[in-house]
Amino acid sequence: MKYFVLCLFSMLLIAGCTQPEPATPETTASEMERDLPPGFTDEAPPGPTSDTTVLSGGILYAGGAFPDAAIVVTRGKLIAWGSRGEVDMPNDSIGFDMRGKWIAPGVQNEDGSLTLTALPEPGDAAAFLIFTDQPTEQPDSDGLIGWFANGELVLEESSD
Repeated sequence: MKYFVLCLFSMLLIAGCTQPEPATPETTASEMERDLPPGFTDEAPPGPTSDTTVLSGGILYAGGAFPDAAIVVTRGKLIAWGSRGEVDMPNDSIGFDMRGKWIAPGVQNEDGSLTLTALPEPGDAAAFLIFTDQPTEQPDSDGLIGWFANGELVLEESSD
């Protein structure tokens, strides 16, 4: 038994003497990156891209109010519009939720004034203004929260 206790004590003594040194807080960023898996520090990939954009669920204001509308635009040209669920949308399209927003065909002029236009025909350039409330025939920028032109949607940050 003495032999067993002596062996156990010796093993504990040896194990206590061979502890690894604690990590130093002076590790540099490049040393830390070296230990990360490949791709971990790479930039995030870009978001989805498509030639087709769908503005969906808003109220289209064009000679009347069309609720729950879908507007499909490819390469800046109107493809189709109608009730959501009744308009064909390409599988690779990028959709934007417009619920609770008013969408009217129109442009923002160089001087900042707004002009409503007729709804473009399919194949024509698409330009829309996005409002929080129903626009008037001569809208001002107070209710304007964004626009869609040249295939690009721009929404003011406060519109969320």
